[in-house]
Amino acid sequence: MFDDKVLKQVIDEAVAMDIPREMILPLRIFWIPFFDFNEYIEIKKSNVSIISDYCFAGYLYHKFGMKFTSPTINMFSDNDNYYRFISDIEGHMKLPMIEVENTVNETYRGMFAYPRGRVGDSEWEFNHDELFETAAARWKRGAERFNPSNFIVTMTIRSDEMAYKFHELPIEHKMGFYWKDLGLDSIICMPEWNSPKCRAKFGYDFAVLTNRAADETNGIRAINWMKALLHKEGYNRVQ
Repeated sequence: MFDDKVLKQVIDEAVAMDIPREMILPLRIFWIPFFDFNEYIEIKKSNVSIISDYCFAGYLYHKFGMKFTSPTINMFSDNDNYYRFISDIEGHMKLPMIEVENTVNETYRGMFAYPRGRVGDSEWEFNHDELFETAAARWKRGAERFNPSNFIVTMTIRSDEMAYKFHELPIEHKMGFYWKDLGLDSIICMPEWNSPKCRAKFGYDFAVLTNRAADETNGIRAINWMKALLHKEGYNRVQ
């Protein structure tokens, strides 16, 4: 399988030959479960924006070889901050990212003392960046590309209360992940998290497990992302 460096080389050579960039597709798309080429092209043309509280959006964009049209890439936010953000997504997209202090001791830089930023009343941590400016610039690009007419919101849920609050949000296309089955059709239950072995495997961080749900090939959970990104029924049926 081609790695990303080889793919970039192929893209550069193709563009130099006046072959449109959008015609170059990553080989990995053909390993997507339930792959349907016509649906894939439909997804590419739909310009769907994926909003997430952890690295989930980045996983899906990379898997599908799609242009990032979301600011929530390579960063994370806790449940309360993220809920405030998705309660007014379009409003927050119009606001600047402002740096805020991370009070974790500088000695632990790289583990917990990430650069932090605030958009309105929602704070974010940039665990893939050394500098706030790098993350803020990426946020600005993503916010400018955001497609308000076609987006999907995902959330890593950590309490019953937040599960119900998320379910009640007036967002047409949303998908939460939780380890309990509360009978809410907007939330996918991941009961494997109730196993001590599973929690240990994923470093006792539920978000690490949910991030992997974006990659159906790992065998944890088969979600039909082709249907999910096209807002079709039947995407959350475990196969």
